[in-house]
Amino acid sequence: RTRGMFEQFMAPQVVDRLLDGRLKPSPESHRQKVTVLMADMRRSTELVLYLDTEEMVRLLNDYFARATDIVFSYEGTVDKFLGDGVMAVFGVPVTHGEGELDDVTRAVQAALEMQAVFTDLLVSWEKRLGHALDTGLGISVCTGIAVAGNVGSAKRIEHTVIGPVVNLASRLSKLAAGGQTLIDEETFRRMSLSIPAEPLEPVVVKGFSQPVPIYRLA
Repeated sequence: RTRGMFEQFMAPQVVDRLLDGRLKPSPESHRQKVTVLMADMRRSTELVLYLDTEEMVRLLNDYFARATDIVFSYEGTVDKFLGDGVMAVFGVPVTHGEGELDDVTRAVQAALEMQAVFTDLLVSWEKRLGHALDTGLGISVCTGIAVAGNVGSAKRIEHTVIGPVVNLASRLSKLAAGGQTLIDEETFRRMSLSIPAEPLEPVVVKGFSQPVPIYRLA
């Protein structure tokens, strides 16, 4: 039961480390450098209006299942599902350091793979339904300091990350058009692999006093 609970959020190999004691998460809230990925399905509200509810649930489950597999393949954590969106975190509870692919690059590669998989899913959905679907995946990847810890009440609690980096990822994911992946400057600077990214005009984001430099992954 314990393994099944953890494997809803973490890759099986990460769960192995938790259960055999190699990975010891802190019971207290702590500040941690993390990379947050948020993926939102564009125009899902409009889709609900002309698709059966059961069909919409089926599409979302297809998308969530594939997105989860991708996050796990890069040893990230699925933090939560947000309506038609996914929030994933890289860098906690397991941090990839020297000699490994870093967490920032893992998150960026996961985002690119999610875009490719969503394109394939869209083709299969349209073939099954017999008509085009006006949707796409908008993704953001942001890096910064967050507080990782348990949030909730005595009756319901969840382990999550909180901080400006999460807020920025949420704002940028809503700005991203379908098929577009936006990253912040910290993510751009910390990627260890050369992944093409085009600088865009800085954007004014609610909650941030200065315009935020952003990049679009090619």
